[in-house]
Amino acid sequence: MAKNLDEISELAHDVKEGMEYGLFDDDVGQAMLRIWRAGVADQRIAGMIHQLVVNHRFRQLFSGTPFREPRLDNGQIILGLGLNHRLIKIHLRNFNAHTLMVGGTGAGKTTFSKFLSLQIAPIVRGLWLIDARKQEFRSLRHLLTRLNIDLTILPVRAMKINPLMVPDGVNPADWSPRLADMITEVLDLPPRASKLIQITTYKLYQRFNISKGSKYGPTLFDLYEEVKKDTAANPQATRRVWSKRYGRPITPEEAVEILVNVKKVAEAFIKTMRRPTE
Repeated sequence: MAKNLDEISELAHDVKEGMEYGLFDDDVGQAMLRIWRAGVADQRIAGMIHQLVVNHRFRQLFSGTPFREPRLDNGQIILGLGLNHRLIKIHLRNFNAHTLMVGGTGAGKTTFSKFLSLQIAPIVRGLWLIDARKQEFRSLRHLLTRLNIDLTILPVRAMKINPLMVPDGVNPADWSPRLADMITEVLDLPPRASKLIQITTYKLYQRFNISKGSKYGPTLFDLYEEVKKDTAANPQATRRVWSKRYGRPITPEEAVEILVNVKKVAEAFIKTMRRPTE
């Protein structure tokens, strides 16, 4: 009886270690795990689980590092080959976070991006590929066509971005401070300007009924006008927000010139949008 309990205890420890290190992630491992959970694991299954754990310990012993081996052999997206010539894979969910790719000219950053795009496009419902400098992604059109995926190419000048637009599913009250911090950081404004932008932006969201599902939100022009007429706001913060980084308060004449230039840019965007796209 004691021997049987020892065997069960050893198997339970093997299963615990295997689950901790992801040794059961493949189809065979999942099958062994289901058998163990059902309580019908015989000596053969127990031996297979134990051997799986022993092999893992052996690899860890001679890996040359005190850290766990990275689990880069399971996922939908192939990154390439490792030093042992095994495929390096990751899950699609890893791309929900940011990815940094570093390399000199000709290192293959664009080629690798294409390689990833061809794997991701058939899995997701939609994919944006933005290249404001080159036109490399055009070459993917015939390859994506084979996968029954249409690639629509838009001129970069036709792209319109409104940083005040609240992302889907995000509360305007939560987005306002993030937006304020971003504008303050990008324009190198003093910290007190962030609070002014946050309060003003949230007022605009309320006026445009963003919380009620309105698709038409405020723009930077609305934010400019709102801050300009806010006489109760901190004067220094107000001047700094719209000084265009002159290092001094702008004069009325300069403000008019800025608005005229903004109007010209907007008209240029409108003309671009009216041109037939590819």
